Amino acid sequence: MDNDTPFGTLSDEPGLQMWRVESLKPVKRPVTGTLFCGDCYIFLSVHETSSGRLRQDIHFWIGAAASQDEIGGAAVLATQLDGLFGGSPTIHRHVFQDHESEEFLQMFSDLGGLRYTEGGVESGFRKASASDAPSVLLRVSGNRALRISEAELSVESLSSSDCFVLDLSTEVIQWNGKAAKPKTRMCALDVAVQQRDEAHGGGIQISFVDEGDVSSGAALRFFAALGCSDPVSAEIRDCSAEAQPG
Repeated sequence: MDNDTPFGTLSDEPGLQMWRVESLKPVKRPVTGTLFCGDCYIFLSVHETSSGRLRQDIHFWIGAAASQDEIGGAAVLATQLDGLFGGSPTIHRHVFQDHESEEFLQMFSDLGGLRYTEGGVESGFRKASASDAPSVLLRVSGNRALRISEAELSVESLSSSDCFVLDLSTEVIQWNGKAAKPKTRMCALDVAVQQRDEAHGGGIQISFVDEGDVSSGAALRFFAALGCSDPVSAEIRDCSAEAQPG
């Protein structure tokens, strides 16, 4: 494999490689499972088939806030990457945020699921200090493959089939919907621990609230952050019957 390419070093060994589109150029990034909503990404997945042959799949992912230039650039770069492998890979075009296939989501299963976060390369990723960082509510959803996405700080965001992780900067609170599956709850715990350790250096506590708990201190703090002063009256959507197949 010729590694003197715009994509840098390419590996044809089994695994997942990722590039972010920056100024219409591919910039290789570590695969963490976190994607910025304002960006586009290209993925090269190499895996062994049942016959023992290696298969390459190219996906390009389009964030909800990505510009038209970035979208067009991702399409062109995916085609260029395909050409470097002699056209043998399968290109899965236009993987839009919130509309990913199960095949795409499964690429992140070992990373705890796919996670969306606001911003993009153009924002410069200015990191706020812990004292002035705004509260963030993350939704953990899905059945076989999980998504982690930022949700509006509102009771209307809650659903019984999902779990939510609220980062208050001074505390992380995990809220578990009554219909959330064990896998979803475990993924939410991983997200909560990651928020505590990576965003706050492990210096704050994690609290847990199950749906139906409207009186504990953690529950009152959770609902207050969502603008609800009376948790007893909060109406939680029951989406278990219409849960996403992914």
